[in-house]
Amino acid sequence: MAGEPDFADVDPDDIRGAQPEPAADADDPAAPSPDSGGPTPNGRGAGVSVVIARAIDVVARAVPWLWAHRIPRGRLSLIAGHAGMGKGWVAMAVTAAMTLGVALPDGEAPDGPRSVMWLEYEDDPHDTLRPRAELLGADLTRVHFVMGARDAEGRPVVPDAKALADLERQCAEIGDVALLVISPLNVFLGDAHDMYRDNETRAALQPLQDFAARSGIAVVGLAHLRKSETDDPVLRVLGSVAYTAAVRAALLVGRDPDTERRAVVQLKNNLGAERPGIELFLPFPDGLQWGQLDPELTADRLLARPAPRDAAEAGERARAVAWLTAQLADGPRWSRELDAAADVAGHTAATLRRARAEVGVVAEHATTPMGLAWWVRQPDQPADQPPPTPPPPPTDAGPRRRRTARGGAAEGPQGGGAHAGGVVLTLPGLPAGPDLISESPSDALRGGAAVGGDARVRVSEHHPPAVGLDGRDSTPPDRDEGTL
Repeated sequence: MAGEPDFADVDPDDIRGAQPEPAADADDPAAPSPDSGGPTPNGRGAGVSVVIARAIDVVARAVPWLWAHRIPRGRLSLIAGHAGMGKGWVAMAVTAAMTLGVALPDGEAPDGPRSVMWLEYEDDPHDTLRPRAELLGADLTRVHFVMGARDAEGRPVVPDAKALADLERQCAEIGDVALLVISPLNVFLGDAHDMYRDNETRAALQPLQDFAARSGIAVVGLAHLRKSETDDPVLRVLGSVAYTAAVRAALLVGRDPDTERRAVVQLKNNLGAERPGIELFLPFPDGLQWGQLDPELTADRLLARPAPRDAAEAGERARAVAWLTAQLADGPRWSRELDAAADVAGHTAATLRRARAEVGVVAEHATTPMGLAWWVRQPDQPADQPPPTPPPPPTDAGPRRRRTARGGAAEGPQGGGAHAGGVVLTLPGLPAGPDLISESPSDALRGGAAVGGDARVRVSEHHPPAVGLDGRDSTPPDRDEGTL
């Protein structure tokens, strides 16, 4: 059989004349003794027989494809991407094509309309999945949503991996299921395993892979990406590397950071040929529309760091990279603690985010007495050693703060020159009113130095008008903390 061997269920039709190796003669003095420390005749010990075959006796088979060179039948595949990029839309577009029996871009039409089973843990079938299926023209009689599950005593339970046997039974009863979508895949596997441990993840995926092989159904799991960035796109899938190592094909849905073009591209393909990326559009409320094939759209391109827009931004990023590297040199830091320190140092959230991408900072989470807390580390630092000190407590972020371009006028949520708080830089010789709004005094001072003059900096908060449920004015009072 093409691909990896299935040791759990060897099909005799796939092997011509294969026989287990004969056991060694117990009277043969050359045979190793079980007590000698050498291998037993069975290789692992009593009860295990290894079946081997010569390559000439293995029947070669072509890989059957659901979507040519992108999603194989009878195998487990992934569609990965950040939230909001459109991986659910892509999965629904594949669903619609299967139910209609039409070809997908750069693919071939299936052998007639087929049914699809959909197991969803995040989007609601009533207000999201069915409307999307209708919008894409799917045959709704062939789309089957898993709406829940019950245990042997009739109690409602989450339809996770323990429900796989009944799911397989129902697919067999439907009779023409070509695709099973699981979104997201890690929820289906349940919490009995650690998704960040390779051996546990592989063991949890094996029953799903066996189901796909037995039934010939293409199983497609949706997966999120890590917050951290690495040079290898395959390592960006959330959880253990076993997710992408175990599947035979994986697609990535994302956006080029420089051109803003959205696309679905190959992330991994062990069974087929390399194919170009496919541009896609999501102009709500029209749903997904396919664009042109473009070999320039690749996983590396979609996950690349955005290029600096000008020399000033490049300099800011370089300073932030040096600062961040120094901050993490002695060990990991709590994310909230690091963000607060970056604000004091004058690095904006956007610049810090780009610096983290350039350094390759890895984000982890830990359970603390105050709940779940995120911490960050250098790529070469241990993944299981959070900062030794307790995380800082959550703080009230207060009113939303904005900053304008250097030297530009600020506008609040409703326009008109109002602003939502922060540091106001007032430049001499200019009309009254804020000229620069920043998130920290140091950022504002740097902006003042850039435009020159005897800048005055004061810390203030101004709130847009607000009306309470009783119709009365509930706008918080403005606050002025004086000139720095």
